[in-house]
Amino acid sequence: MINVPEIEPNVSTPVDERKAAHQVNTVRFGLATGILMLAVSTFSAIATILSGIYSFPGIILTVIVAIVGFVSARLAQRGRHYLGAGILTASILLVSLFLPFISKGQGIQLAILTIVIVSAIGSGTLPSTWAWRAAAASMVIGLLVTLSDLFLPDFGFPSDPLYTTAFAFILSIVYGIYILRQFPTYSLGTKLSITFIVIVLIPVVALGFQATTITRQNLLNDAFNDLAETAQVTARYIDRTLRSEILTVATEAQTPDLIEYLGFVPGRRAGSPEERRVLALLQSFQQKDANNIISYALLDPNGFVILDSDASNIGNSEADTDYFRETLASTRTILSPVRISRVTREAYFHISAPVVNPRNETVGILRARIRAGFLQTLLQESTESPHEEHYAVLVDNETYIRIAHTGDENLLFKSYETFRSEQVAVLQQDERLLPGIDYLDPQPDVITGIRNLASQPIFTAPADITDRANTYSSGYPISNANWTVLIRRTERSILEPIQTQTQAFTVLALVLIALGGLAGSLVSQIISRPLVDLSKAASEISAGNLTTRVRVTTRDEIGTLGSTFNAMAGQLYETLTGLESRVEERTAELSNASQRAEIRAQELETISQLTRAIAAEQNIDSLLPLTARLVSERFSYYHTGIFLVDEDRQFAVLQAANSEGGQRMLARGHRLQVGPSGIVGYVAQTGQPRIALDVGEDAIFFNNPDLPETRSEMALPLTLRGQVIGVLDVQSTEQNAFNEDSISTLTILADQITIAIENARLFSATQRALQDVQALYAQYLKQEWLSVAERKQAQGYLQGLTGGQAIFTLATDQPIEQALTTGQMIVSNTDSREETVPTLAIPIALRGQVIGVLRAKAGSKDRAWTPNEIRIAQAVSDRVALALENARLFEESQRRASKERIIGEISSKISAAANVDNILQTAVEELGRTLQGSQVAIQLEVNHEINEESGQ
Repeated sequence: MINVPEIEPNVSTPVDERKAAHQVNTVRFGLATGILMLAVSTFSAIATILSGIYSFPGIILTVIVAIVGFVSARLAQRGRHYLGAGILTASILLVSLFLPFISKGQGIQLAILTIVIVSAIGSGTLPSTWAWRAAAASMVIGLLVTLSDLFLPDFGFPSDPLYTTAFAFILSIVYGIYILRQFPTYSLGTKLSITFIVIVLIPVVALGFQATTITRQNLLNDAFNDLAETAQVTARYIDRTLRSEILTVATEAQTPDLIEYLGFVPGRRAGSPEERRVLALLQSFQQKDANNIISYALLDPNGFVILDSDASNIGNSEADTDYFRETLASTRTILSPVRISRVTREAYFHISAPVVNPRNETVGILRARIRAGFLQTLLQESTESPHEEHYAVLVDNETYIRIAHTGDENLLFKSYETFRSEQVAVLQQDERLLPGIDYLDPQPDVITGIRNLASQPIFTAPADITDRANTYSSGYPISNANWTVLIRRTERSILEPIQTQTQAFTVLALVLIALGGLAGSLVSQIISRPLVDLSKAASEISAGNLTTRVRVTTRDEIGTLGSTFNAMAGQLYETLTGLESRVEERTAELSNASQRAEIRAQELETISQLTRAIAAEQNIDSLLPLTARLVSERFSYYHTGIFLVDEDRQFAVLQAANSEGGQRMLARGHRLQVGPSGIVGYVAQTGQPRIALDVGEDAIFFNNPDLPETRSEMALPLTLRGQVIGVLDVQSTEQNAFNEDSISTLTILADQITIAIENARLFSATQRALQDVQALYAQYLKQEWLSVAERKQAQGYLQGLTGGQAIFTLATDQPIEQALTTGQMIVSNTDSREETVPTLAIPIALRGQVIGVLRAKAGSKDRAWTPNEIRIAQAVSDRVALALENARLFEESQRRASKERIIGEISSKISAAANVDNILQTAVEELGRTLQGSQVAIQLEVNHEINEESGQ
């Protein structure tokens, strides 16, 4: 308990003088209190109007105290100063009891104000006994105010602690100065009480401040790490999902039915079975996620909607849309920005992919229209958090529009940016902003934070929700779209655990203060030496030396206090030391794990990208240089080389390299012998990965003059079906650049490179075989039809209005020659300068080989060929080609059957002959009958050498 200093001097004064002094002081204190409270109420009213924080209960209480102050001054002027002082003191104490209900979080400041004001008023206006009672009552009220503020709930009355803290600080200093000036006049009990309170209060406050600071920093560090990690995880989750959707649409765009349908001429599509099949296919695409996918549409190269699962869109033109233009120009799958329909106010985005035919021509666009609520769902799924006032926002980096928001969906599609009126008009015309006026919620701090995420991953800004409280935010970009994920959490929710710690420290401080005052009263007659020692120890602890302990020499209260102090200091030391070490260890573990996971994820993502890039290349001559270049670029290697083992498995021959030295090695046909002499040869022989570092025995591997900067090298086998077909050799300018994790990661890449090499080889072999077969078949077909032409007397047939006749000489007019030469349809209309009629010449082609021409001439010069007539003629030409081929094959089969029959008959007659003469005669006769008009002879050859040797 704090003993209020007495204002009476040591020399006794007459009672009348003391009463006169009390009367004057009561008038002064009453007027000062009235004027001060009236000024505070006026200032608070002005601040309330300007800030919008309405604190009317506080204003009402200050007005009441001001009125009481003026009343007490008036009573003192009339000689009733003790009544006026008692009313003023009691009113301040009563008003203080209500302050925690309207000024949450300001209990300690209010307790200080209550104790200082009441003690000052009581000591200057009341007799000693009542002054002590008023001081004791102020301490009790101050304790109740502090405890009420700590443990009572927040009743929601807005207040600003800045002014309360400032007043409490100023009055505490003034009162402290007053106590110091009056300290020599105090009794020993008062001195000891004040000394004990100060000694206990300083370390407790210092430790409490230090603990609060450390806890605050740790909470913020954990929150920052959590925000950054959550933003990254959320962005990658959304990226993976969007990438999956993009790949799905790209895959669907290559459905054979779509390609076949778009290959038809427009007149053939309408009402065809293929159209019904494609429409059903689009509807099935849409139904796989009907909640999020609005429609699937098929667009022709001009941007018109041919088919759509939403029939109302068919026939519309989307040629002016960015996703159509970009997809058609880049032949890549495009994800468009989010747009809001001016009619339905529904938000959506598009994924569009090119439809490419086997000739690598873009014949159309497959477009999926997806609700923007899909992004909201992804954001909510990936950012579920147990923390209150923790939410995520997906922001468009061009317009800074919130396209998804887990905190308050009313903020969806509102922009953090402040646009000019012309910008608003453009964005609304492009359906990037909501129509109307409720589309902006500007926050410049958020925009600055998004722009500086690369250099400052954590930034502060007012919250979108919870009465604009201050928030800490972190973000991470979306790689598949120009969007950023923001994870935001209010400072209040992050620092909420400090409230519990503050309660504990405050209660402890109050208990220790009470113990200090009591101890001072009990030991006022004891030598002060132990107290001096305790004060020094407390000062050292407050300075940060937590190992300091008090030497206990007695078993009385001072000894107990010393032991208690030592125990408290030890507990605080152990607590803070253990807490700091655990925080450091945990922070280091989390940092290391996060770095390893991030590096591993980045490497796997890089390998995935490389795999997609090299898998698309089917020419092995281009595949190997592309692979070497991409590996070096993506992993920042000094040199990357790809060796292939020759057929004799004697040498590993360098096939591709990215570095300048590697290019020189390629130019001179660099190869390495398979065997244990070198790292590449060792890997080619054993099939085991090998790492060489620029230390110890491995230094011998780095004497290549073409690669002088190499300090680390790793070689990985390219193994196919258990056999090493090559070696991937990577080199770095850094020492110790590779480890076992590098082998694990790049082995995946080496396997993918092996598969790509084998696929390229198989593709090349297949292409060569196909070309050979096609060339042989074309040659065979040409020879066969030349043979047919030679056998046939008639070279064609002519049909006119008067009848038909055979053609025995080849026609030589220009359309027929052009059709035979070019293999293209020739449509010749009337020329006013020539006496010709419209002519149509269509090549009769069989599997790319022209075997004839179908020519049609109009009956008059005024006739023009219609598209329908041309299509009919083309169709007839195609069917004539097939019919001619079938007839040729039929005739060929008949000739072969006749030939086999004749050969069989001749063979049976020859077999029936009994001697050589009969056999020869029968053979000649049968061949003569078969080859009519021919002279047939058979002559046996006599071997003269055999006759001479035998003597015959």
